[in-house]
Amino acid sequence: MPDSAVYEELNRRWKSTCKVLLGDEVGDLRDYEDWLSKIFSPKAVRKSKSGKEVVLALPHYSTTARFLSFDEVNFMKDNGPLSINEIKDIDSIIGALGEKIQYTGNIVLGTSKFVEKSTGVIDSFYAYESERMAKCKYIAYGTETTASECVFGSNGFGATTYSIRVFELMYSSRCFESSKIEYSTDVYFSHGLANCQNAMFCFNLRSGRNCIGNLPLPPDKYLKIKTKLLGEIREELKKKKRLPSLLELGGTPVQNKKEIWAIVKGSGDNGEEKPDRNAIEDAFSATTKLVFEKPYGNIDKFGKWLGQYAGRLEKSSSSASDRPLLAFYKCTDICPTHRLVTQAEAFALGEKLRMSEKEVESLALSNVPEAISRIAFFSSQWDSGKLRNIIESVWNFDSSNCYRAMVDINSKYCAYCYWPRDSEYMFGGNEVRDSTFCINCYHSAKLQRCFEVDSSRGCSDCFFCHNCENVHDSMFCFNVKNLKNAIANVELPRERYLEIKKRVLAELNGELSRTNSIALSIFNLAEKRKE
Repeated sequence: MPDSAVYEELNRRWKSTCKVLLGDEVGDLRDYEDWLSKIFSPKAVRKSKSGKEVVLALPHYSTTARFLSFDEVNFMKDNGPLSINEIKDIDSIIGALGEKIQYTGNIVLGTSKFVEKSTGVIDSFYAYESERMAKCKYIAYGTETTASECVFGSNGFGATTYSIRVFELMYSSRCFESSKIEYSTDVYFSHGLANCQNAMFCFNLRSGRNCIGNLPLPPDKYLKIKTKLLGEIREELKKKKRLPSLLELGGTPVQNKKEIWAIVKGSGDNGEEKPDRNAIEDAFSATTKLVFEKPYGNIDKFGKWLGQYAGRLEKSSSSASDRPLLAFYKCTDICPTHRLVTQAEAFALGEKLRMSEKEVESLALSNVPEAISRIAFFSSQWDSGKLRNIIESVWNFDSSNCYRAMVDINSKYCAYCYWPRDSEYMFGGNEVRDSTFCINCYHSAKLQRCFEVDSSRGCSDCFFCHNCENVHDSMFCFNVKNLKNAIANVELPRERYLEIKKRVLAELNGELSRTNSIALSIFNLAEKRKE
C-alpha cells in the first residue's frame, strides 16, 4: 500500500479499530495487507491502453476486450452520426460500435471521494482495494458491502462498524474473524449468531450474553478471560501478521456424531408454507413481456442462461442428519463442508452444546481447535426477518417469492440471481440494487426494464449497455451519460429508434424461443465484434 492521503486516513482508522476490538494497536495497516486481502473477492484486474491498472467488479469480461479506467472516460465525446446501413440488425450495430466497446473499471459514482484501487464505489469515502460498495466510509480490502464504517479485510457485510476479517454480517458492530452474524455486538471467532452481545468462540447462538464457547459467564469472569485471550491475539498478530481463520480453527473432524444426532433428530423444519411456483412463473412472464414484448413461461427452461453469471447453487446434505440442504459457492469459503448442518439443526445444537467451565478457564489461542471441536458447526442456510414463499433460495432477508436465488435482501419476485437488494422482478444477474423488471443485469442501481446492463445507474429500457448513467430507451451504449433513443452512443429520432429496436427484439425473441437462451451478453460483445 503506497503512502497517500487515503492510506494515512485508513491507517489511522485501522489503528483506532484495533484499539476498539483488541484493546491496543498492533502495527500499521500495510503490515497486514496479505492477511486482510484474502477475502474471496470476485474482482479482476486489467490494464488500459495507457497502462493504467483497471479494477473490475466482476471477472467475466472477455480478456481480448479493451479496458478503460473511469478517469479516462470522455463522457462529452462526440460519437458522430450512424448511417442507415450500419444499424439494420444486431451484427451491424456491433460493427458500428467498433472501438466504442471498452469496459470501464475503477468506477466511482455519486458523492464518493478518496478512493484508490477500487471499483463499483457509490456514495462512499476512503476506500482502498475494495469493490461493490454503497454508502460506506473507511473500508480497506472489502467487497459487497452497504452502509458500513471502519471495516477491514471483509466480505459481504451491511450496516456493520468497527470490524476486522468478518464475512456475511448484518446490523452488527465490533466483530472479529466471524461469519454469519446478525444484530450482534462484540463478537470474536464465532459463527451463526443472532442478537448476541459479548461472545467469543461461539456457534449458532441466539440472544447470548457474555458467552465463551457457548457457555454463559458472569460479566466480570467473561471480561477477565476475554482480556487474557485478546492479549494472546495481539501478540500473535504482531509476530505473524495474521491469525488462523475460523474455518481453519473449526474445521477439525467431528468426533461426537452420536451426541449430534441425538440433538438434531427432532429439529426438522416443520410447518413450512407450501411453496407457490405459480407466483414466480407469473412474475417471470410479466417481466419478459415488459422487456422483450413477449411473455415466456416455464422459467426452469431458461435457468442455465439466467444463472450463468450469478454463481452456482449446489445440493448438499447435513453432516448431522443427511437432510438435504442447498449451499452456494461462497459457503465453501467460510464453512467446512463436513460440519454443515441445516439452520434449524444449527440453532438446536447452539442451545445444547457448550464448553465446560473448566475448558473455558483453560482456553488459550493454542488449544482453540481442540476446545471448540464439540460445538463448531456451520450452516449454509440463512433465513432472517419476514419471509414468504422462498423456494430453493439461500440467504434470504425480509424477502418474498424468490426462487433459486442467493442473498435476497428486501426483495421480491427474484429468480436465478445473486444479491438482489431492494429490488423486484429480477431474473438472472448479479448484484442489482433499487431496481425493477430486469433480466441479466449486473452491478447496477436504479434500473427499470433493462436487459444485459452492467455497471450503470439510473437507466431504463436499455439493452446491452455498460457504464451508463441516466440513459433511457437505448441499446449498445458504452461509457455515456444523459442519452435517450440512442444506439451505439448516438441519439436517433424516436421513430427510427423504435424501428431498429423492433428488429433487434425480433432477433432476440427468435433465438430465445429456439434455444431458451441468448448467446450474446454484455460481457462478450467484443468477441462478437471480432468474428
